[in-house]
Amino acid sequence: NGALAGDALAAIPPAQAFRDITAYAVSVDASDLFFLSEEAAVRVALRRMGRLETISALSLETGRNILNVMKADAGIDIGDRRRPHEGRFI
Repeated sequence: NGALAGDALAAIPPAQAFRDITAYAVSVDASDLFFLSEEAAVRVALRRMGRLETISALSLETGRNILNVMKADAGIDIGDRRRPHEGRFI
């Protein structure tokens, strides 16, 4: 999906990027959505029909901005980056 390419998501406000990512995950009946921090990027993946599929690779800055929006919406401390967070959004 070209709308979920890292460049496309970096060009829009983080809140809109997060809405686009979650809307896509819902539209394909994903059971889980992951934001995986890696050394040079944040990989966005979803689980669908038992398989993990990468849907986007974001720069660290874009990924962190989107994660901060998600954390703020969920009431999680946006400064906490040391441990994985788990929860239900939808």
